[in-house]
Amino acid sequence: MNTPAYPDWSSKTYLVIDDFSIVHRMLRDMLRKLGALAIDTVKNGADAITLLREKQYDVVLCDYNFSEGPNGQQILEEARHRELLGLTCIWIMVSSEKAVETVMGAAEQAPDGYILKPLTESLLLARLNRAWDRKQAFTAIERAYAAREYLQAAALCDHRLAGAPVHAMDLLRMKASLLLKAGRTPAARAVYEQALALREHVWAKAGLARIDSLEGRHADARKRLLEIVREHPSFLDAYDQLAQTLQQLGETTQALAVLEHAARLSPYSVLRQKNLGDVAVQLGKFDVAEQAYQTSIAVGEYSIAKSPDAYLGLAQLYGISGRAQAALELLDAARQNFQDEQIALRLKLAESRISDDAGQPGKTSLRDHEMMQKLPANADGAGTVSASSVDTTAVTSSTAPVPASAQTLYQRAQALLHYMRSNGYNPVSAEEVRAVLARVEKLAPGHARTQELQEALHAMVAGRN
Repeated sequence: MNTPAYPDWSSKTYLVIDDFSIVHRMLRDMLRKLGALAIDTVKNGADAITLLREKQYDVVLCDYNFSEGPNGQQILEEARHRELLGLTCIWIMVSSEKAVETVMGAAEQAPDGYILKPLTESLLLARLNRAWDRKQAFTAIERAYAAREYLQAAALCDHRLAGAPVHAMDLLRMKASLLLKAGRTPAARAVYEQALALREHVWAKAGLARIDSLEGRHADARKRLLEIVREHPSFLDAYDQLAQTLQQLGETTQALAVLEHAARLSPYSVLRQKNLGDVAVQLGKFDVAEQAYQTSIAVGEYSIAKSPDAYLGLAQLYGISGRAQAALELLDAARQNFQDEQIALRLKLAESRISDDAGQPGKTSLRDHEMMQKLPANADGAGTVSASSVDTTAVTSSTAPVPASAQTLYQRAQALLHYMRSNGYNPVSAEEVRAVLARVEKLAPGHARTQELQEALHAMVAGRN
């Protein structure tokens, strides 16, 4: 096998992200020994994102922990989300952080390398060369992927595999993932099985479990995933998959235990903490849910992955436990973080409900009513509730007058159902719909519109099982 020709690192551009000037000097000196001339340094994530917007870098060396602002993981995920990194850009996390949960958290964001301080020039060069070699093998594939040409990207994987490269397993893994995205599930299963025939790869087992779930074989998926977490306890994706599978099987208590264990292993996942809160709410474990939502919000403060559902879930818990002021302050904080109009409406609806419960009615303004009227009464989509079951603006099954307060509550329930139809079912919103309709029932007993919305929610819940 020919030795790969590595690039001239002196011609590359570098960005160093670290909050200590002494580290800037150390890494700058190290890079200069490699011949590097174009080296920029910044001390925080905000400045890093600004520079990444302005120019393309070949190499980013980023610390993990910062005294304030986003950590290295969050800077990386925002840069990728905003598409500020070129396909060949190499991102290496450089840190003295040895804690298991931190290392695992960084690995979940898949930097091109992770080096513990103190590092040496030879180690840095070795990691750069390794990352560059892999980038060259995957650049054309990732370009097709970015263009959503998944089958073309899979064909490029085959082209690379024909040369029996060092990256054969990585290519098989990517090919299977691409085939899944293209909807070619049987072909993806065959690739995972091919990889397992060559070697016992945990990602291939997890891939087969995902396909089992997609095909409705949840018991088979559970069996595979239990085996994975037993034999590979650090493979965190398996815990998330297992929790989803257990919920599909109606084993919610076991799903909660799995998510709690995964959160202890790696507490820095915004989505996992939010999901933990959702499952805990379903089981009435409000103390667990509150802690999980709080962690999701704290971890997501500077993360592009932060979710309004964590704020809404926590506000609901504050509201039902008599902490209305804390709930309203939390919703106000969420309003500063999320500018989307539909999210703003959800926040306003939650605020209105909490204010009503606290004996402070009248929080919903004329503009809020106008925003509610803007929401589509229905939205088509595969695997969701049919439009006819949710379209409540054209109800003709009852002509009984409805009080204005009940009309507002109907609009609130409709908005929540629409949101779940567009963004996926979540137990916090579902519980809010139930509470809203229970209040309507007291204002307008037996109204057909209430029954139709209840049936729409029931169909949505049934559709996810």
